[in-house]
Amino acid sequence: MACRASRTARTSTSTPTSVTKSSSSPPELLHLDQLAPLYTSALATERMLVNRDTKFVATTEMKEADERRDAMGGIILQTVRSNLRSAIAKKQEAARWLDAKLVPYAEFARHEYSKETSEVHGMIDVLSTPAATEHIKTLGLTDKVEALAGANTDFEAAFNAKTAEIDSRSPQADTSTTSARRDVDEVYEAIVRQVNAYAVVQPTKEITQFIGTVSALVSQYKTIAANQGKKTETTAGQMVEAAGQSEAEAMTTGQSEAEAKPSAKPEAE
Repeated sequence: MACRASRTARTSTSTPTSVTKSSSSPPELLHLDQLAPLYTSALATERMLVNRDTKFVATTEMKEADERRDAMGGIILQTVRSNLRSAIAKKQEAARWLDAKLVPYAEFARHEYSKETSEVHGMIDVLSTPAATEHIKTLGLTDKVEALAGANTDFEAAFNAKTAEIDSRSPQADTSTTSARRDVDEVYEAIVRQVNAYAVVQPTKEITQFIGTVSALVSQYKTIAANQGKKTETTAGQMVEAAGQSEAEAMTTGQSEAEAKPSAKPEAE
């Protein structure tokens, strides 16, 4: 009895256990004490890449903070403009003074993130001077200026958090899913060759049990792969026949089911 060389048993990263853990026997009794850690490590890398994060938590926080600073900055600018013709002399004076200082920031909300952040800092600096503070108070904008500063601070914090997220994912970004899968396949095939060789020259009950368990896993996942996407019921005999045909095709073409069947979801490289 030989260990089947099909790789169907590990075509899905949802496989509950790796083939090296299919037996209760320690790896050394299967002569896999060197290959087992390699397989476990390679499989872990593949699973990490297949399930890699594609969205950033900080993106939503950045967007929310940006919308708040756009709103607060817009309210400040609009209030200043609307008071340029105020019937109240003190408000008109305050508006004219502030308008002259805020002209460079009139289109701040239209600019990209980094430029807008810099411009909002400039607005805050202008509006934080003693003279500006009095005019801001006259127009009732003190709380709006504070809210603008807070939103800008929140945006920068979210921006830095996203930068950290991107940096933490750099190992994933630098590793190809296809390359990781190839590494798993190579170690798996080495395990098959190793076990089959010892099954011939030095058979033991542990090796026999391991081969039987792995072969059962292969059959089980071949059945799953062969019937994936089918909506009609099939008999057990048809499922076994389909699994056999699938393996025969793979052996003929030299292509594993992992490579032949389309993925249910596109992989994020």
